[in-house]
Amino acid sequence: MISLKKGAVTLVRGDTAVLNVALHDNTLDKDYEMNEGDKLVFTVREDAGDTGAPLLQIESSQPRIFFKHEDTKDLEAGRYVYDICLFTSLGMVQTIGPAAFILKQDVNHD
Repeated sequence: MISLKKGAVTLVRGDTAVLNVALHDNTLDKDYEMNEGDKLVFTVREDAGDTGAPLLQIESSQPRIFFKHEDTKDLEAGRYVYDICLFTSLGMVQTIGPAAFILKQDVNHD
């Protein structure tokens, strides 16, 4: 199960889930509709200062992030940090976050 509370995403290790991303254009003060060629990149790292390879990175051409079982099943349960970058087809980059990504321990261990 996934939850979003005050920007923090909580997910049980190995769970499948969908995180819907609400995009808003502050310049035009309206919701942003993704266009062809736009992409979202969800990135998880140990902490915001980490410059190594991300622990998890998921790309999407829709305003939602799809978590597969394989994405988190081998990660250690714990508290990490994430952000979501919107890369538009016009070359603009907008970032949501950083915020906490909490991976809860599963019992099944599948």
